[in-house]
Amino acid sequence: MKTVFITGATSGIGQEMARQYHAVGWRVLFCGRREDRLREFESELNTKAAGRAKGFVINVVNESDFSAVSEYLAGAGGSLDLIIANAGFGVAGKFERLKHADYVRQFDTNVYGVMNSFRPFISEIKKSRGQFVIIGSGNGYISLGGSSPYCMSKFAVRAFSDALGFEMRPHGVAVTLVCPGFVESEIRHVNNRGELVEGSADPVPKWIQVPAKKAAREAIRGIAKRKAEVWVTGHVKIFILLELLLPGFSRWVKARVIPV
Repeated sequence: MKTVFITGATSGIGQEMARQYHAVGWRVLFCGRREDRLREFESELNTKAAGRAKGFVINVVNESDFSAVSEYLAGAGGSLDLIIANAGFGVAGKFERLKHADYVRQFDTNVYGVMNSFRPFISEIKKSRGQFVIIGSGNGYISLGGSSPYCMSKFAVRAFSDALGFEMRPHGVAVTLVCPGFVESEIRHVNNRGELVEGSADPVPKWIQVPAKKAAREAIRGIAKRKAEVWVTGHVKIFILLELLLPGFSRWVKARVIPV
């Protein structure tokens, strides 16, 4: 039985990926910061197949938190085949109004949190010749005014994914960067301190949001092929190609169409 460990799996694409891996027989380990949600989701999955799901209360900023997963794996046996670093949030605002601490907080979760999610399990993934996956963003290619902390963090994990891929290749380990576009998610309801604000307005129109279930399915297909990158959702593919092939036009569009 294969095992996947997913961070930030109490909502959105992370939770849907956990459901879909569990549905095809994987043992699913997952983490988040809210214990009530973790236990509820753990119960949901174990009702369908007892003992194949386990949730951990982890803040990815703290590398020491992951020791609980290592201890569980040591006791439960089996291999660790796939790690999906999905946990993240977005700091928004113009540079002149943000503080240095806002950028530090963003990188602590979105960049160093990814590294913390991988580092304790490198030997396990090498042993299984498995795979590291980072859930990045279309904003790893497309930087927007009013979102510099978030965009910077996603540019950074794109560089990290590329470099790590070269390092892991001799060991038979794949590294995949998933770049989603607008997906149904709570991320846009989380404030600059990383706190969920229930009932807050979503700045992204519903018509352009892709259901988390569909985005997860598309991501999993690309992950299974051990691709270096997977662009998820049709609109993000268009936006990224526009940025890469026609950067001047892309800049013109962003300056005139996207509000700051």
